[in-house]
Order: sequence, then C-alpha cells, then structure tokens
Amino acid sequence: MTAPLLATLVPDVSELGARMGITFFVNGFGFLIGPPISGALLTSNYTWWVPALFSGIVALAGAMMYTLMRLTFARSQIKEKA
Repeated sequence: MTAPLLATLVPDVSELGARMGITFFVNGFGFLIGPPISGALLTSNYTWWVPALFSGIVALAGAMMYTLMRLTFARSQIKEKA
C-alpha cells in the first residue's frame, strides 16, 4: 500500500523515487526493530497473545496514519478546486 499511496500524494512525478526511498528507509527501522520486540515479548513461557497484541496495535497505528494522510490529501484536493 505504500507505493500506490505515495504515487497519489506526490505533486511532481520526478520526486516519486526520492520520496519512496526515504519512506522505505524509515520503514526499514520498523522492519528491523519489530520482530526482536515481538520475540522479547513472547518470553520463555510462549505467551503468544502479548506479541500478537503488540503487532496488532502497531498495525492499527499504521492504518490510522495512512487514513490521516488520505484525509489530508482529500482536503488539499478540495481546497485546490475551490
């Protein structure tokens, strides 16, 4: 979902590659940090609901950010037409 979203948000297509690179660079930190945190939350007792809850909350936060960006984009399009 990241690439299509960025393609709709970028005002100039010539900036698309740079913005995608920056976005994937920042996303890389989450990809590197998330699994070790989930593994630490699992503990030796294999309590699976704790890392699942963590992952769900992080995914929900990400979905909320995408929704916020989409609403911001829609508002900017409405202001440009007016």
